[in-house]
Order: sequence, then C-alpha cells, then structure tokens
Amino acid sequence: MQARKYVRDHKLLLEDGLKIISANSEAKYIQRVTLVTLLLKGSLSTTQLAAASWISERTLRNWIRIADEDGFERLRAEKQTGRPSRLTNEQKELIKAILNKNTPENYGYKLWDGSTLSDYISKTFNITLGIRQSQRLLRQLTQD
Repeated sequence: MQARKYVRDHKLLLEDGLKIISANSEAKYIQRVTLVTLLLKGSLSTTQLAAASWISERTLRNWIRIADEDGFERLRAEKQTGRPSRLTNEQKELIKAILNKNTPENYGYKLWDGSTLSDYISKTFNITLGIRQSQRLLRQLTQD
C-alpha cells in the first residue's frame, strides 16, 4: 500500500488536531469515550493505544475504571476554576478607576506598567502580585 502524500506537513496537521482536542472540553470527552471503547472492544492493547494516542497507559486504565464504576458521563472534563484572585472585586474596581484617570504621577509613578502596578498594589493593599500577573491585570482592567 502506498503511503499518503500530504498536501500540508502532516506533523503540523497533527498539532492542529491535538490543539482542537485539548481546547474543547466536549472533544476531550469524545476522545476519552472513544479510547475507552477501543480498549473495551479488545482491538488494541493498552500499550498500543497509549503509544498511538499519546495518553499514558495509567490514564487509560483510570478512564476504564471510571467508566466501569461511574459510567461514561463521569469522563467529561470538569471546568477548572483556577486559583482565586487575591484582590477583591472592590479593590479591582478601585484600581480600574485609578488607571482610567491616567494620572500615575499622582501616585508617584511615571507610567502604569506591570512593575508600577505591582508596587502600587503592594503599598496600598499589602498584597504581593508578580510583575507578569500585574501586567495581565493592567490589560484586563484597561480593556473593559
């Protein structure tokens, strides 16, 4: 059998597919169900499927256990909330109001950037935020 000649680089195509799967929680669920189903059919061993899917054998065995004990619905990806914000909504609103006035000089700074915002938050609220985290906050509060 002749190997397929790809129009696009097949590695880039594979990367695109993996990005879609990892970015879409529904796609993750379908992938999990499909892999567990393949294992249940017995057409591939856990080792073979792990190598083909880039999912560890341990993870595949865990998915089979979860499907067996709790059903396939339990394989759905749960929403991950992340770490809670150190700043309250009221503190963020106060910072947003200060940033919108665009007067960093009134607070002893030449401009608002990650470093100066981090310093302001530390002095005002006694909360330590890293420069990168302060840059994200600055962008978030000035885009709204």
